[in-house]
Amino acid sequence: QERAAQEEKDKLALEEKARQLEEKRRDRALLLRYPTRAVHDKERAEALNQIGVVIQAANNRIVELRRERTGIDAEMKIYKKDPSKAPAYVRRQQEENIQSQAVQRRFIGEQESEIKRVNSRFDDELVRLRQLWTTIAAPNGK
Repeated sequence: QERAAQEEKDKLALEEKARQLEEKRRDRALLLRYPTRAVHDKERAEALNQIGVVIQAANNRIVELRRERTGIDAEMKIYKKDPSKAPAYVRRQQEENIQSQAVQRRFIGEQESEIKRVNSRFDDELVRLRQLWTTIAAPNGK
């Protein structure tokens, strides 16, 4: 039993040492990637800008779909009293347009969630980086 207990203790010590080494490796990689706050801020801005471009494209598509919808609605006006008499292709266009707009809105919502995720990641990194930068700046930091 004592041998098993010692083996378990040794195993836990090795796991802790491996965890610490991995943490140091991640910290070094983080510092290499972001040596200064300006570099970190720039990369955050670039990541958010890329998402913004995607959101703008989706918004442009919604505008385009709304224009198409105006034409479809004008054609459906002819069948205002009995929409079931409208040609199947017009009804199909109308339904596809509605679905496409919903897809675009859902996509924009997902991209807004991605913005929150990206900001959260950069905020978490910044907390750790501030600690690392302070340690490096301290005269006896290492």
